[in-house]
Amino acid sequence: MSKIQVKRPSEIDPIELELHYDLYECPHCVGGESEVTYPDSDQVEWETCDQCGGEGELAVRRSP
Repeated sequence: MSKIQVKRPSEIDPIELELHYDLYECPHCVGGESEVTYPDSDQVEWETCDQCGGEGELAVRRSP
């Protein structure tokens, strides 16, 4: 079973990114920021997404 390789687009050489990766919207955030809610509070804050580093997209390597 092959492991799916997911990286931030900025971590990959642009030529390699274009040839071997597909870009997808990050499912963990909206536009690079994730919603954070605190227990016992109605307040919602937005922080930079840990998964995509605020880029809003993730690069998934295509299967050979």
